Amino acid sequence: MKTIIANNITSVSASSVNTEFPASMMLDNYPKRQFQALDTVSTVTFQVDISAGCTDIVLAGTNAISASITGYDPNAIEWETGVEWETGVEWVNPEVDVAGSTLQRSSSGAMFIDLSTLVDIAFTADIVVDAPVGETLYVGILRAGIAENYGGSNPQYGYQEGKVDYSIDAETSNGSSYYKKRDIVRAFTLTAILKNADADAMMDLYENQGKVPTAWKLTSEDSNSVVVFAKFADPPTTTRSFKKYKQISFALIEVI
Repeated sequence: MKTIIANNITSVSASSVNTEFPASMMLDNYPKRQFQALDTVSTVTFQVDISAGCTDIVLAGTNAISASITGYDPNAIEWETGVEWETGVEWVNPEVDVAGSTLQRSSSGAMFIDLSTLVDIAFTADIVVDAPVGETLYVGILRAGIAENYGGSNPQYGYQEGKVDYSIDAETSNGSSYYKKRDIVRAFTLTAILKNADADAMMDLYENQGKVPTAWKLTSEDSNSVVVFAKFADPPTTTRSFKKYKQISFALIEVI
């Protein structure tokens, strides 16, 4: 399992944008404050400037079904062909090695793009994102940074998935019922055996982050993954089970 904590995106623009829902809305912690393309535009290219230090990119609160990415070094120089250069010239490849994606469709939609390597320079990413044909592409959250890994990615016992229902179900003073449907989100309960350092890092994450949401990729023992933009439900707890390992338990609630 892993999460992106710091967002290293410095700016973002889009090839198609509804001015009432600009690309900057993707950079806050509120998935319902969405970027939206122009009506029925289902494919959008985002140009994203990312500071040094990036292993993963996340889109959440989206109806996207696929994404592809190309990275460029903004300081690289593209030379004309047919020019004869002196020996000893150091060439800079303008393309940054990034590729691959993991997609989890859900009512809130989330996508974790795993870069093929750590990019330790500032770079620009062109991310082409596709929604179903005829739909207007929307994205609530965009994150890019170094993903923190815990316990070799996989919780020892997988994870349990449930629901949190924010609907109003009340009884009035005269005994009649009042019900109003509101958001129903996913909730995850995890228990893992981690090395002491990883368990302590998870405890530190809660201490530093609290209930501010982050992007998570949870992977079960059979390598099935779920991607979710979520917050801690409560502080995690640990039990020292072995000399070099701790059992840690915690719960996440999806933020939409």
